[in-house]
Amino acid sequence: MREIKLRWTFKRKDDGHIFQITGNVELLGEHNQLSEMFKNELWELVGRDQSIGLPDEHNQEIYEGDLITCQATQRETCHVREP
Repeated sequence: MREIKLRWTFKRKDDGHIFQITGNVELLGEHNQLSEMFKNELWELVGRDQSIGLPDEHNQEIYEGDLITCQATQRETCHVREP
């Protein structure tokens, strides 16, 4: 069975700065940076995505909700487009 990887995206309320934390489900039950972000009123959770289990052509993990571009050639290639 494959490991479930998650990504949480937070946005700072005052200036819109984006901060992401990635990890597995065990991260939810621990006292760590993720739990502190949920408690901090300066940040709001704006995204929560699960890995699809495949890397892009640059070996970056692809998560649900990522924007990707694909080129149809002899071999299909896709990569994550930065937001």
